[in-house]
Amino acid sequence: MWKNICNKECFKQYDVEKVVAEFMISMPILPNGKLKIRIIDFAEQFDKSLKRYLGSTNILIIKKYLDLDNGEIWNGLPIGSVEDGETIEEALENTIRGFFERMKECNLESLTDEDIEYDDYCINM
Repeated sequence: MWKNICNKECFKQYDVEKVVAEFMISMPILPNGKLKIRIIDFAEQFDKSLKRYLGSTNILIIKKYLDLDNGEIWNGLPIGSVEDGETIEEALENTIRGFFERMKECNLESLTDEDIEYDDYCINM
């Protein structure tokens, strides 16, 4: 079983995550037209308050801030969508919903290259 590798002495210092699904979603609102969502099996790992599966996007949205003193717009930290679910499908749906919520928080209806950063690893904990 794949979890047994975690118990071997040479791997004890590493976290092994099982990617159970990866989805490519066509979205014309994105510069490259595609959003990748990776789902990992989160059971019995890290945070027991989360549901079984955890999904994340490969696109992070850069939140913009207005400097009220001089009217300049500053880039904030990139934010992504990391959501959980009892099933792979629920984690996928919640992650897509979370991505659109991040866009809404940033007052964006579509994204340009200046609005995003790519994160191929996806999950940043």
